[in-house]
Amino acid sequence: MKNKIEMIDNFLSTEECNNLIDYYKNNKSMQKPHLVNNGKNIIDIDITEIKQFNNLFEKINKHVYNQDCKIEYTKIVKWTDDCSQSLHVDDSSSDTIYSSIIYLNHGYIGGQTFFEEGTVFTPKKRRMLFFDGMYYKHGVMPVKKGPRYTLATWYEKRKND
Repeated sequence: MKNKIEMIDNFLSTEECNNLIDYYKNNKSMQKPHLVNNGKNIIDIDITEIKQFNNLFEKINKHVYNQDCKIEYTKIVKWTDDCSQSLHVDDSSSDTIYSSIIYLNHGYIGGQTFFEEGTVFTPKKRRMLFFDGMYYKHGVMPVKKGPRYTLATWYEKRKND
């Protein structure tokens, strides 16, 4: 997996995607803004410790098991009009070794995920991108008409079970 970007279509069901968006919309008190490009905010909810998503976490961890990693933390992120993110690496934690993005909805314009070497992924509901976020500089093209919802997940090395 090192130095590779993996794309998996239909990773989540439509119901799982909709449940995540509904959870986001129904929990305004948990929403936290984070400044990105153009002085705009993305707004996210950290669901890492939310037990109702344990089946989802198990599904994700099962997929990444062969990469010797497990979920470190995961967030539902809402991107609104004009939000974008410049090239960056996911270095928010010294334990982070991989990253993934799952697109939760469709019907928005823009918001493509791009990588420094020129690869661009068009968002598609239920699609997962899994990659080494410390190695690959990546960003998000401007959302022209939103909202764009994603499940962003960071992974750490799995300790011996």
